[in-house]
Amino acid sequence: MATRSTPAKKNPVRSRPAAQDIRVAPRILSEEEKHQLIRAHARARQPVDRRQQVTLWAGVAVCIAFVVGAWLYTVGSGIKKSFAGQMDPNLKHSLELSKQFADETASEAFGAHNELHTAFDNIASQLDILSSDSDLIDSMASQISASSSATSSPQLFKASPSSASAPTSTH
Repeated sequence: MATRSTPAKKNPVRSRPAAQDIRVAPRILSEEEKHQLIRAHARARQPVDRRQQVTLWAGVAVCIAFVVGAWLYTVGSGIKKSFAGQMDPNLKHSLELSKQFADETASEAFGAHNELHTAFDNIASQLDILSSDSDLIDSMASQISASSSATSSPQLFKASPSSASAPTSTH
């Protein structure tokens, strides 16, 4: 006869309320509590190791350079491959017009640069002339003041003795 085995007992599953069922209203912090929290986090911060920070940024720069270089390499080869075959006549005409426009713009910019350079040279030479004229005027003024202080200068605006007396009135 076969014996019956009893099934193993299972632990009862506890019923827990779901996380969605628990609704706790968020607590609004006062301004002072916010400042205390910020100050506590600031005190808990560790000082930054500058060598580690520089190494981190150098690694980021190398990664960016690698990604950009690889992207340019793949895009450049793709562009070369797309133009390797017969080019569309409209696109070819458009590229020629763009090249002509770029050449004309460059020559105009170069001409404007030369004109500005010439104008600046003219202004600089005029300033040199004015500076030398100013030096000449200063030297003439110092010579005049030196010669006038050596001799007695006439006082043109001094009242004469006959007009210095008070006017007499006759009634």
